[in-house]
Amino acid sequence: MYRAFHDFHYAESALIDLGISLVTWNNRGIALFGLGRLEEAVDSYNKALALDPKHIPEKENIELVLRVLRRKW
Repeated sequence: MYRAFHDFHYAESALIDLGISLVTWNNRGIALFGLGRLEEAVDSYNKALALDPKHIPEKENIELVLRVLRRKW
């Protein structure tokens, strides 16, 4: 949990300090997923996809989050 928390804050800082990039949005999504903040993770992945709709890792990450959400329901 600590690692995900650290990764989340690192990604947030990168968004502010370095500007928004596809990799930054994806990393933010990964960190949020690790914290269990699944809806926010999907939002970050979607923002990455908006920058490059053909980028496969975000699509795969969204599918993973959706599988986890389905299990919770």
